[in-house]
Amino acid sequence: MLMLNRFSRGRPGRLMRLLALAAALVGPAEVRAENEVERLEFLEARLDERRDRIVLWQDGWSAVYGAAAAFHGTRMLTNSDNDDQVANGVAMLRGLTALTLMRVRPHAGRHGADPLRAAGPPGSEARLAAGEATLAASAHRAARARTVRRHLANVGANLVFGGLILAFGDQDDALVSTLMGIAGGEAVLLSSPQGPVSDLLAYRTRFVSRGGSGLSWHLAPWRGGTGGGVAPNGLAIAVRF
Repeated sequence: MLMLNRFSRGRPGRLMRLLALAAALVGPAEVRAENEVERLEFLEARLDERRDRIVLWQDGWSAVYGAAAAFHGTRMLTNSDNDDQVANGVAMLRGLTALTLMRVRPHAGRHGADPLRAAGPPGSEARLAAGEATLAASAHRAARARTVRRHLANVGANLVFGGLILAFGDQDDALVSTLMGIAGGEAVLLSSPQGPVSDLLAYRTRFVSRGGSGLSWHLAPWRGGTGGGVAPNGLAIAVRF
């Protein structure tokens, strides 16, 4: 940080303090306004760009789970064999469970930039906050789909469903159902849209990281003294770079 100048008391000092205050307040505000406009444009463009892919993923898999639940439920009701009833009943339960989770925990990016637009008037801080929150939540959902924990949860859940078939039905049906359930769950996780992750990284790199560097200044009190040729008390502009 560098002290560029200091202004002592008196008329010239007061005039210079006013000029310094104007420079310190107006300059950063203009830069900040331009930065917020760029942020909003970036968020709106990226959120809208990812929407169709996210909707296709969520609604597509929801339809698959719904169709699977209906198919196995019909087979359970129309089949007289106990083992087949058990296998189809568990498959129906698995499909309904997955469908429910997909709908009660929807993807944050499914509405694109609509939450941003609904949060407040153009250029408002509310819009910026809503856009950042939506992008962060969307990226979190995408990143979580690729974690080891999520893959282990998929395997564990299907082992439980397979265990139900093993306990009340046929051993071969349990093995087939478990493997098919694991494969289906992995397909959902691996097909999860990953665009929001790269969007969030680009946003932080372009705006957040940049926001912590560069040239800035502020006003600071200057306490000089009365002896030794030191200037009296006044005001200083502190510049940080």
